[in-house]
Amino acid sequence: MEQQSVYKKQQKLTFLLILMELPNFVAVSISAIVSHSLLVWLDFIDSAGNVLSECLVMILSRHISRDLRYEYNYGVGKIEAMTALFCESITLCGLLSVMGFSVAQLFSPEKPSDFLVFVVVLKVINVLVDAMILREQAKIKNESSTHITQNEYISDVNALLFDAGSLVSLLCVWLMRNLVFSWYISPILSLGIAIYMFVICLRHVRQAIIDLSDKTLPEEEQLKILKVLSGHDKEYLLFGGIKSRYNGTDVMVDISVEFSPDTRFEEISRFQNELQEELSREIENCCVAVVIDGFNEKIETLSQQG
Repeated sequence: MEQQSVYKKQQKLTFLLILMELPNFVAVSISAIVSHSLLVWLDFIDSAGNVLSECLVMILSRHISRDLRYEYNYGVGKIEAMTALFCESITLCGLLSVMGFSVAQLFSPEKPSDFLVFVVVLKVINVLVDAMILREQAKIKNESSTHITQNEYISDVNALLFDAGSLVSLLCVWLMRNLVFSWYISPILSLGIAIYMFVICLRHVRQAIIDLSDKTLPEEEQLKILKVLSGHDKEYLLFGGIKSRYNGTDVMVDISVEFSPDTRFEEISRFQNELQEELSREIENCCVAVVIDGFNEKIETLSQQG
């Protein structure tokens, strides 16, 4: 229930962010058309991506703020990953366009528009709003660190850095607009920022694909599991194997073992609790399940004997 409360707070903050971002999106769209500046077009892509992703986050937060334990037994990590993959893919397409136009403008630079001074004022407002939103998002993330709250926090940090960098860049371009060499500043900065944002998006896409593909944990993490398990080798009869995967911010670990026929339930329960406690110290957000090998076969045998 605590996590559902966090999602409701996330939904309210996201709704507030959308209300603030929509006027900015309209203003940036007009500015990009009037100024013909690649930096402003890059800002347009960033703003469009923000509006789209925030709308999806608000819808998702509203949906999963309800009790969905019986609808999604394994959590909503895959839904969050699909949302991130969709938003980041759209942003990647826009960034590729900006990089192409930046390269083209390096060969045919244009004088920056005097209209950029109004964009500079807009970016000052953006930076102030970003700082306020980031402070509120940090409170929500500290209360409960989920896939959504973490992604939103990272997104807000990137938004603040992007707007602050754009503010400085646009101010320099506008102040030196009458100098010929300054005409190359906008495409160079746009190309650099676009490449940086492209790399960040690729990292998010990679993590989303890992979540969706149920990729197992890295070898280093699996060795930690085996090390902990080896400390309890006297408590089980045979070791069947380990299955692991990411589920949002959680790490799911299924350990298959076989116990001797005279092992009591209390001993198996204590074995699972000890593994959970020890692995939680080694792997953050780890959830351990013990799978008893041969259990179904024994039930079938008993049924046939009956």
